[in-house]
Formats: sequence, C-alpha cells, structure tokens
Amino acid sequence: MARTKDFDTEKAIKAATKLFWKQGYKKASVQALMKTMNIGEGSFYNTYKSKRDLFIICLDYYGSVLTKDRYDALASDKPVKERIRDYFEIIFDNLISSQGVQGCLVSNSLSYEVLKDKALKEIVLKETDKFRDFLIESFDKGILNKELPHNFNSKVVASSLVTYVHGIFKVATTTSNFSELREQTDFTLRSFGL
Repeated sequence: MARTKDFDTEKAIKAATKLFWKQGYKKASVQALMKTMNIGEGSFYNTYKSKRDLFIICLDYYGSVLTKDRYDALASDKPVKERIRDYFEIIFDNLISSQGVQGCLVSNSLSYEVLKDKALKEIVLKETDKFRDFLIESFDKGILNKELPHNFNSKVVASSLVTYVHGIFKVATTTSNFSELREQTDFTLRSFGL
C-alpha cells in the first residue's frame, strides 16, 4: 500500500525556494531544506529524490509563480516604456519588502556550483533567455506601434537590460538603500530611450 504525503507540497516548495534564494544552492544543505520544509528524510527522498531535483522544482516555481507579477507588467496593454518602468517598480517594491531574501533566485544561481552542472546551467540560462526574448518581443511591438524609433535595437537593449537586472539583484544583496539604484535605473532607461 502506497503512503500518502503527510505534508503540504506547495508550502514545502515555497519554503525550499526561499532557502535556496537566501542561501544559494551550495549552502542550502539537505538537512536545512528538510527543516524549513517541515518534512522528514524519508518524505524528502521519496518525493524529491535529491537536493538537485528539488532545486529544479524550485527554479520552476520561482519562474512561474514568484515572478508572475513582473511578466504581467511587461505583458500589459500599456505603452512599452510604461511597461518597462512598471517592471522595474515591481523589482524595487519586491526588494524593499523582501524580508531578508534579497536579489533574484535566478541571478543568485549564476554561480560556479550551479553552472558547472550542465542541466542546472541550461535551466538557469533558459530562464534568463526567456526574459531577454520577452523584452525583445515587447520592444519590437513598440517599434511597430511607433512607440519606439524604427532604429531602436531591440536585441542589444534587451540583452543589456538583462545584464543590468542581474546587476541590480547582485547589488541588492549588499545594500538596503535602493534610492541610488532607482536613480541609476532611471538614468539607464533614459539612456536607452525608455
């Protein structure tokens, strides 16, 4: 007779995601994960098989659930410049209200420990590429709608903003004064004509 899970899977994944986000892949031990997820060793290994497999689930959860508001802002019906500004406002609002978890799980996962694993690297880079492609599509629509000049280089600006966003998240792990980061972001967006 198969055993049923005696824990809330969604709460467990949310808790594990937060721990990976806060401590990073390498530092988040299986014991710490089990403790924060409030599950035992048997449940952990029967359900998730390994820390690596759990991390993959958490990356998916982060990309599909926790960043949804950012993607919704980019997908709105507003003009492209407003959508980009809204996206960054959501980032700063999240950073300010983060309660001890700074940065971005994907940005924080751009580490040697994660990137040396081919499958994990592919997942993390796929998430980064998804964001870049979403920006390119948004900018291309802005060009078609004459919101951006016809010579606007969607690919270069999108790739630059992806790098910039990763930078914001890295810097956010070392500061709690976001007013300077907001000013830098405004300057950066204006320099791109956004």
